[in-house]
Amino acid sequence: MNNTFQRLGRFLSEIRAPYFAAIALPIVLGTVIAWATEQRFNLSIFVLSLLAGIFLQAGANMTNDFFDQQIDEDPLQQRWAIIPPEQVLQGAFGFLVVGAMVGLYVALATGPLTVALGIIGIASGALYSAPPFRLSGTGIGELLAGTNLGLLTTVGAYYVQTLQVTPLVFWAATPVALLMAAALVLNGFSATKLQRGRSLWSRMGRQRGATAYAVPALSAYATLIVGVVLGHLPQESLLGLLGLPLAAGAVVGAQIDRFSFASASALAAHLGTTALLVIAFLLYAGLH
Repeated sequence: MNNTFQRLGRFLSEIRAPYFAAIALPIVLGTVIAWATEQRFNLSIFVLSLLAGIFLQAGANMTNDFFDQQIDEDPLQQRWAIIPPEQVLQGAFGFLVVGAMVGLYVALATGPLTVALGIIGIASGALYSAPPFRLSGTGIGELLAGTNLGLLTTVGAYYVQTLQVTPLVFWAATPVALLMAAALVLNGFSATKLQRGRSLWSRMGRQRGATAYAVPALSAYATLIVGVVLGHLPQESLLGLLGLPLAAGAVVGAQIDRFSFASASALAAHLGTTALLVIAFLLYAGLH
């Protein structure tokens, strides 16, 4: 029994199950926006979209680990090889295939834009870690990942419910994407990542981590304010500003060289702000 639980724990660690919230919450946000603004909600499409997103994210996580293991042969990386590389690759392929099949079913039930968004997501996920491109640590990779986990997922979840795309959902999704990209940038300044020495962040130096995070993070909250002022977002969206102290905590943590705390705060800012936006649109639906 203990051996079974150990294997399960290793498996969940490999697919990074605790981080599935990073893709699940944007899907929930897009779905709630569709319901709040267009009174559209299809439960089966929502569940299938959620499953497709989680399977594809698990596959992407395992793909990243496989290519990291192939490139990083130092003992620091080997400590994390809790599953043989060939099993990691097999698992990644399995998750990606299942996720793609579920996504294809959703696309057939909705529209061609779903296919396009799925292809963009899978392609950019591969470019993030796979050679010869390996965009992780370049700034472009973090922007792509933020776009995947923030913009594409939120807009895609909205589209499969409404079969349309509106400026409002883009304005709501942009802060989510920026906060995700910012969290990934900050993670690039961790001691483990800097020790590998190949990334843009290692060339910038750890002391600049706070600035590298603060720029996209503060831009995320500025987007909320500008969106409300210009009338593209409902006033309830300002509830998302309550996530700002978490982002500030990440900046302070980076400034005092406590990057574990800073990374945790950055992830909390992303998840917390996304959850607050979900609540904001639920309030909007109830008040209008």
